[in-house]
Formats: sequence, structure tokens, C-alpha cells
Amino acid sequence: MRVEYQTCANGGRLSLAGELDHHAAGAAMRRIQSLLGEHQPGHLELDMQRVGFMDSSGIALMLNAQKIQKQIGGTLRVTKLSPQVKKVVYSVGLQKMIDIEE
Repeated sequence: MRVEYQTCANGGRLSLAGELDHHAAGAAMRRIQSLLGEHQPGHLELDMQRVGFMDSSGIALMLNAQKIQKQIGGTLRVTKLSPQVKKVVYSVGLQKMIDIEE
């Protein structure tokens, strides 16, 4: 799982790539926590376009990223869902808890 951060005009963008399962989620979340603590973006876009597989660990990662953003006074929007990720997100109703851009 790759986690890349890019500063944008309105905040920051985290781009994830690879498989987001229980094997990768812990390290990815630690990286995300570090990046958000360092940059503290007002608005964060979580780009999921290059995530080929996601299980419930990915759901936890999204919820944790949202929690961190709220703690620092920011917002989160999840964007560019791959087809598999979109299926998981909508099957559990995550779109009701997190801002998802279609």
C-alpha cells in the first residue's frame, strides 16, 4: 500500500495505491496520521482511484482519517472510488457517514 501526500490550493490530497486489507491498513494509517499531523490540511481529499481491493480495514482507515481531520478542525472528502472500493463503501452505508464524491 502506497500513501502519497500532495499539498493543494484548498488543503491536501492523500492518494492511496494497492490493496487496503488488514495486512496493509496498520502501516497506511500510521503514515496517514504522521502526514496529517505534519501538514494539518484544512480540507483533505482521500483519492482511492488506485486502490484495487479494500476490506473492512479500509473502512476503518477512512473513518479514522475523518476523525483526525475533525480533531484538527478540517474536513474530509473521499474521491475517485475504484469499482471494488465503491461496492464496499455502499454495501455498508459508509456514504452516509463520510463525504463521498461520485
